[in-house]
Amino acid sequence: MKCMHTSTVLTEGHEGTKSTLHMYRAIVTCTWGDRGAAASDQEGKVWSCPSILLPRVVDTLGAGDTFNAGMIHSLYRGCPTEQALKFACELAGAKCGMEGFEGLKEFGGHLHVNH
Repeated sequence: MKCMHTSTVLTEGHEGTKSTLHMYRAIVTCTWGDRGAAASDQEGKVWSCPSILLPRVVDTLGAGDTFNAGMIHSLYRGCPTEQALKFACELAGAKCGMEGFEGLKEFGGHLHVNH
């Protein structure tokens, strides 16, 4: 899975968003379930990442919270936005392929920070 830099996914029609993001050093994410997710970083770069393909969707309850946890976990560990987005999509996808959350305990160990 590869994230792509894009220019309009989050910014089209929201001219004031870039200056607000830069002022507060915020990262904004948008998730679209099986269509993946996008994130805008502090510099105004926008990244999009596809969802992972699952042989079978088992349980989607909590997938959005799992995505957010993946973003927070990877950003806290120093990952750049693109890598954090990829990890969050992978984590949320893995969650959808299993019942509950117990199987995710070891998933965080798969995060390798690339600066």
